[in-house]
Amino acid sequence: MLLYISLTTIFISFILAVFNWQVNKNAIFLSLGLTLISVYAIAHYFIIYGNDPFWIAIFLNNFTPTHLLIGPFIFFYVRGTLTNKSKLRKNDWAHFLPAIIHLLGVLPWYFKPWDEKLAIATQIMNNKNLILDFHYNLIFAPLASFFIRPMLLLAYIIISFFLVLSPTAKFKKQVHLIPQKQYKITHRWLLMLLSTLLIADIGFIAITVDSALTNPVDSFSKYIGIHQFTALIFSIMSIALLFFPQVLYGMPNYLPAKDELTPPLEKTENDKLKVKNTIDSTKEDPFVGLAERIISYMDTEKPYTDEDFSIENISKALHEPLNHISYCLNNILNTKFTALRMKYRVNYAKELLGDEKNQHFTIEAIAHKCGFSSRSTFYAAFKEITNITPKEYIIKLKK
Repeated sequence: MLLYISLTTIFISFILAVFNWQVNKNAIFLSLGLTLISVYAIAHYFIIYGNDPFWIAIFLNNFTPTHLLIGPFIFFYVRGTLTNKSKLRKNDWAHFLPAIIHLLGVLPWYFKPWDEKLAIATQIMNNKNLILDFHYNLIFAPLASFFIRPMLLLAYIIISFFLVLSPTAKFKKQVHLIPQKQYKITHRWLLMLLSTLLIADIGFIAITVDSALTNPVDSFSKYIGIHQFTALIFSIMSIALLFFPQVLYGMPNYLPAKDELTPPLEKTENDKLKVKNTIDSTKEDPFVGLAERIISYMDTEKPYTDEDFSIENISKALHEPLNHISYCLNNILNTKFTALRMKYRVNYAKELLGDEKNQHFTIEAIAHKCGFSSRSTFYAAFKEITNITPKEYIIKLKK
């Protein structure tokens, strides 16, 4: 079960990175952290419980440097979520030093003949207690290496807890600029993530200490429940992210630029009415102003008439981060970007079809003027919005 759960977590982590990195680039750090945790679990599964020397040889010592990256990636994710920034700082390279040092220590292992690795794996398979007898690292003894990994992760967990529970003065001043509902969701998620990591890490430290005092075989059998429970919890958390994607929006902090490159768009009374009817009634959300700018931009500039129009175009035109635009669409305008784009295109098509000046245009031409790539997509979208086809709509207008 441990193996399948870990593989599931890796797959979900990959999906998270692919579909969320543009909205919130900090999701990459979370995905990498969960993936490395899963690799860590898979390696331990084959080494501790495996009965195939081939797989033991594959995972024995080969991935240990990556285990020291779990803490930094989780820390980067937590810090980036709290600061609403995803770029690494100049001094962040220091966080990779332990992994680099460990890599240098195990470098000779990578050049060992495969037959020699397979022979060591066979011995460990027959007697798991021998796992502490082989020297896989030129710098650290086996037991020291086992201790360094969970202790380093523990340090990063404690630092991350401190960031979440003791926000900086700057963060406190700007907390009113963060949507409170999203703030609570993200804050609770960070605490749950770090608490789960803490429980898992303490369990692994206990296994390491017990292995040093007794022997690995007895320790593994004694704490097998911790391995399975931890893998199950992380898998559930990963799956939950697919059903509750708002967790991955982070904490958008609305700080309008002082010298906006795009001047405020003038709104007619009709535009103002559209904005009022489209936006959620709550005025406490600091992003309501940005949501109004999005609607005004759509109404005035008609960017949806471009066949390649995407959410990135809104971000660039308004000079706002992509995760801010995504937050406004999903939480204030209560719609998906694709749904909003389709609605605007269909409404514009209705406007063109109802104008006598456009009678000489074919339906295909009208579709392309509205941003649709083909007649079929136009028909499907039009009927989804109006419940009738474009031709039926034209006949209805003539009556």
